[in-house]
Amino acid sequence: MESPESISSARRAIGFWSLGFMVVLLLVFLISAPFFALNGSYGVALFIAIP
Repeated sequence: MESPESISSARRAIGFWSLGFMVVLLLVFLISAPFFALNGSYGVALFIAIP
């Protein structure tokens, strides 16, 4: 059995990396969404990036 300390640290590391991954995806989406909108691919991207 693993100790509670190692389990909580692993869970914290997983949460940290998933949060960082989500932030990176959001930044890439916000940067690329206006270019997709300018190309004529209107949709959710335009309304999220340019409220």
